[in-house]
Amino acid sequence: MGFFSFFKKKKKKQEYKLSEEDLKWNKMWDLWCNGEIESPYRELMEYSGGINNGGHHMHYDNIAGNSNLKEYVDQLVLILPEPLKSNALLAYRTYKDELSGEDIETMDKCDTVFYQNEKLIDDLLKNRASKIEL
Repeated sequence: MGFFSFFKKKKKKQEYKLSEEDLKWNKMWDLWCNGEIESPYRELMEYSGGINNGGHHMHYDNIAGNSNLKEYVDQLVLILPEPLKSNALLAYRTYKDELSGEDIETMDKCDTVFYQNEKLIDDLLKNRASKIEL
């Protein structure tokens, strides 16, 4: 303890308490990480994170490399509201074809539709999280 440390004000440790809603949201993501969240919410959570991490093309590449992309998209369309449902299907059909310049433009448009309507996904996930018991 230095001579001038006596003049320093002690900082109070700030305590932040998460709301019940935040705790449930975090628990839902923990369940997802552990493979314990049910379909189609599992796919919806993957979709939300994946599109935000690189768009439809990169996300579908990642899914196709690790699991059955068609089954994945089939689960997504069970829960996605319009216009996201038709958008995910358009991106899937476009992805399956060889990507030309026009197809890349279509994928970019699909990304834009996703971002414009992402709140619909957030609302679905918040609703699911609200049902989690702490």
